[in-house]
Parts: sequence; C-alpha cells; structure tokens
Amino acid sequence: MDNGWEFEDSSRAITAWNIRKEGVTRPFTISGVPVAPGSYDWHEINLNYTSDRSAPMGYGVRFQQSGFFGGSLQVVGPTLNFRSGETLNVELRWSRNDIDLPADHVVTNLVSSRVAYNFSPRVFVQSLVQRNDSTNLWSVNLRFGWLPVLRPQPVRRPR
Repeated sequence: MDNGWEFEDSSRAITAWNIRKEGVTRPFTISGVPVAPGSYDWHEINLNYTSDRSAPMGYGVRFQQSGFFGGSLQVVGPTLNFRSGETLNVELRWSRNDIDLPADHVVTNLVSSRVAYNFSPRVFVQSLVQRNDSTNLWSVNLRFGWLPVLRPQPVRRPR
C-alpha cells in the first residue's frame, strides 16, 4: 500500500507498507552473510521525503524498516540534489543498510552520484558512480544519448 503526497511547493512525501514473500532455492550471501534456502515472509515500511526537485538545490531523506530473510533490515539515508536549469542535474546519495540475519549482523554503506548533462533536448550524457563499502566495489555506468529527429516519410499511393 503506497501513498504519495505532493505539496504546493512541489515537495513529495511517500509512505508504503508492503508484504513480501521470497523463495530461495540455493544458498547465497549478502555482504558475506549466508542466507539459507527456504521461504521467507516479511513486512516492510518505507518513509520518503523529497524537497522540490525543480529548485536549484534540494534534498531528500529515506527510511525503511523491514524483515529480511529471517532477520531484519533497516535502511536510512539522505540525498542532495543540485540543478542548473535544464542543462545539469547532480544527485549525491548515501544509504546505510543495517542487516541483521540469523547467521550474522552486518552494516553496509552505499554511496552514489548521478550526473546528467543535456547538451540539447536531443543530446545528453548521464553517469552513475557507486561505491559499496562491504564489498569494496566501485561501479560506473556512463550513457550517451542522441535522439535523432525522425522526419515523416511521404505516403505513396499505389497506381
């Protein structure tokens, strides 16, 4: 059950309560902590707030509390946004994940940055850089977009 509110200043608040079920057929690990095969049911509560994203500077906060593969998960984190007109958008995000599983407890941090630059309405570049401290892993995604102008072709009628 997700509920979203948008306020007169274009800020948004979102609340959610979800009932989740996951089936695990093979064991796997989350940040080095094993998860055994089985069926897992849990409830999840999310609270999110985002200030006006069209403003030159903005922020957001996120909170999640839920069960998680027989244990629990708590996620908290802020987001900062910078916007320069229609040309440049920058987002910085930190997420702290407190994972308590039957086999062990671990805290992970995910730091990410998104940058989007629009050269024109049809040419842009976007990037995502992330670092996960539990795996010491850096991830980078870079995308260049070019949306060509499609001109309508004349309709030819059979003779």
